[in-house]
Amino acid sequence: MPSGVMIRWHDDKGFGFIKQDDGGEDLFCHVTGLLDGDGSVRDGDEVKYKVEFDDRKGKDRAQDVERVGGGGGRSRSRSPPRRRRSPPPRRAEPEKRPGDWDCPECGALVFASKDACFKCGAPRDGGGRGGGRDRGRGRDRSRSDDRRRRRDRSDSY
Repeated sequence: MPSGVMIRWHDDKGFGFIKQDDGGEDLFCHVTGLLDGDGSVRDGDEVKYKVEFDDRKGKDRAQDVERVGGGGGRSRSRSPPRRRRSPPPRRAEPEKRPGDWDCPECGALVFASKDACFKCGAPRDGGGRGGGRDRGRGRDRSRSDDRRRRRDRSDSY
């Protein structure tokens, strides 16, 4: 198995280059080619590897790369500890406009045009705005009542 020295490793980009001991051209090494995974090599580490031809690039590349020598007490992963992602920025509070109302059940800000909360479905509290249509009108009659009325009208002619 050939050996060399990792001369440049770009941890943030996930690739590096190996200077071959036999003096050949520097070999490209991708993080997927590391046997021990991300963080297992650094600049200056002695490594052994297999040379494979990359058909897409038309060049040789290092594969099955592993660090040579004792660990010296180091942990297997020498990459810096991963930082937790910060939470996404909070959205600004929506602007409350005249007529908008706060849901008495869940506290959500509901637009003035809505009669029920979009979040929990609670009806608008507080007596309404006056005017408007009577939405319940005519709904208590059944179809049979309508048919009976039509039939009665036709009988009177």
